[in-house]
Amino acid sequence: MKSMEMDATQIEAQKREARFTDQKVKGYMPMLGFLFESKLCLLEEFRKGNESPGAGHVAFYRQCKEHMPQRKRIGYFRADSASDPSELEADRVRDAITADQNKAVKTLIKAVPEEPWKEPERGCGYDLAEAVHSTEKSEKAFGLIL
Repeated sequence: MKSMEMDATQIEAQKREARFTDQKVKGYMPMLGFLFESKLCLLEEFRKGNESPGAGHVAFYRQCKEHMPQRKRIGYFRADSASDPSELEADRVRDAITADQNKAVKTLIKAVPEEPWKEPERGCGYDLAEAVHSTEKSEKAFGLIL
């Protein structure tokens, strides 16, 4: 099983056709799909700067699946908060979504006791903990790594 990471990357450009991104920068927002372990780029999709990073993420994920090396499958999926994991439930992929730091997530972070927080790699400079969170878009509760 491989871990796939999907993310839009902002590229600044001064071309007349370039559009302003959500960061108010004129340019483009290509979507990239990588296998985390090998850094292999499965797929790239050139996008206008004003296209939402969440637009078409399920179709993009499915195209990435088609480009997987033979006899390999995506077991874990990571994307940012523009992605909705409830749409990938049928694939039985463990997912990690970088969640917006909204009030519910901040409350959840504060509620996690000190004991579960651990450095994922000694000396990395940050701690992680796991928690359960659900969104209004899904009946399923999702595990969050905080």
